[in-house]
Amino acid sequence: MATLSRPWRDWRLKLSFGSGRSLLRILLLLTPFFLVPLPQALGQEAPSPTPSARTQEGPAGPPVSPTPGPIGPEVLGPGGPVRTFRFAPVLEERGPLRVQAFLTVEEEFTDNVNQQKDNRKSEFRTSIAPVLASSFDRPLATLSMVYAPRYFLPGNRPEDAALDHNLTLRSGWSPTAQLRLSVAEDLTKSTDFRDLEDPASRQTGTAGFLRNQATIETAYTPPQGRLALGYTNNLVQNDAPGADNSLTHALRADGELTGPRLTLGGTYTLTRGEFDIAPPYWEHTGEARLRRPFSPTASGTLSASFTHHDEEGGQDFIGGRVRIGGTFALGPDGSLDASGGAEVFAPRDASQTVRPSVSIAWTQRFSLFSLSLLYTDGFQLRFQTVDNTGVTASRSVALLLTSLAFRDLTATLGARWTENRFEQTTAAGGSAGTKDRTWDVDALLRYYILRPLSLTLGYTFTIRTSTTPTAEFVENRVRIGLTYQHNIL
Repeated sequence: MATLSRPWRDWRLKLSFGSGRSLLRILLLLTPFFLVPLPQALGQEAPSPTPSARTQEGPAGPPVSPTPGPIGPEVLGPGGPVRTFRFAPVLEERGPLRVQAFLTVEEEFTDNVNQQKDNRKSEFRTSIAPVLASSFDRPLATLSMVYAPRYFLPGNRPEDAALDHNLTLRSGWSPTAQLRLSVAEDLTKSTDFRDLEDPASRQTGTAGFLRNQATIETAYTPPQGRLALGYTNNLVQNDAPGADNSLTHALRADGELTGPRLTLGGTYTLTRGEFDIAPPYWEHTGEARLRRPFSPTASGTLSASFTHHDEEGGQDFIGGRVRIGGTFALGPDGSLDASGGAEVFAPRDASQTVRPSVSIAWTQRFSLFSLSLLYTDGFQLRFQTVDNTGVTASRSVALLLTSLAFRDLTATLGARWTENRFEQTTAAGGSAGTKDRTWDVDALLRYYILRPLSLTLGYTFTIRTSTTPTAEFVENRVRIGLTYQHNIL
């Protein structure tokens, strides 16, 4: 059995920066600046809280934030938006009940089907994807669902045909004005690593994988805040040689107190992870957050998190993070969300590592195009991903440019650079200290020949360098497809 707690003297942890300032001291120094208006914040009416939105892949371009996040909870609540798939554009706003069907036929060419450094193999492959999307929005209940199966013919060989599945679902029911029950489901069963929406993943090639994440949450939302209790089950199975399967359970308690001048929140997550190869673990994570609006267009934020990860005979560690930042509206068509601070990763009986923790997201809409930029730097907990590379020090820069000049022609160009340094020895990531760098460029043209019928042309270029030579590869993909869209309701 795992030991859930250990004497702190065994950890010998020193959270220090240069002159001896600890993360806790920094947090205490910054807190009074935000807490000045606390007496006025209590007992005031506040709008309904907005759940955390999960960043997702757009119609084209790489995903801007596919990673589970820095040291802290890996699991988000069920309030995130429905995922967007390549074969199912975003649902149109058509009223309280919407049902749409899509049919996509696509031909793709890749010059490196297995994403290998040597013995490159080119291939043509055909995809046929009938998609059903629906949305129901009423005051007491909501439901959004997209199911995108894909009939996949690698090498255009019928005998090798595979059926992939992508499902995303969000539902909610409000039996009273202040009680909300929510359910979320995200399922991917595929033989194409691109369906991971993470080009930097160590899971490459054509080996099949399955990831299913299901969440249920109960939330009480009085006028002054929010209290929620949720459970998430995450299942990962894959066919790659030497890969690890996992089953993870996470119980999460979340609270928030909201006022016109200040918002205070906190989250505690207890996670149990079980694997076929890696040792099982218990994980305790606490997070505190604070938000103060300074004006209608600017707010300050302060957050801190702490993680205690206890493996049964494995690589125990504790970690922490402190960030200060803000959100800003840049005129009517722009926004900036920026925060920075420090993170620490302290394995048991090993030296600790402190590094910057930064997150910057900027979006601006112009008359002819829109531009989005994201930069992240910090530790990530990747125990619940398909590749399961454990604690990873990651930096990423992503840029997405979307044309708005023409009604029937859209063009998107996305570029992303990611550097991952694996802090732990794992089956997929290899030895601790291994470093990967991945460049990914994706371009897409979509032209509506008729309003229900669209033609797409796409190109993807990926290059990876690594301190493990066998993980390196270069790949070019070109695709052309036709999509027919029918509004049922």
